[in-house]
Amino acid sequence: MSGQAVDVLGESLLKLASVAQEYSVLIRGFKSDILHYCENVSDMDKTVANQIKNI
Repeated sequence: MSGQAVDVLGESLLKLASVAQEYSVLIRGFKSDILHYCENVSDMDKTVANQIKNI
C-alpha cells in the first residue's frame, strides 16, 4: 500500500470511529428515554391499580 492510501484509510477509520461514538451516545440517550418511559408507565399502572382497589 502506498503512503497516500494508508493516510486515506487512516482518515476513513477515524471518521468511522467518530460516527460510531456519536451513534453510541445517541443509543444511550434512547435507552435512558425508554427506561424513563417504562418507569412512568409502571407508576401509572400502580396508581390505577390503587384507584381500582379503593373503589
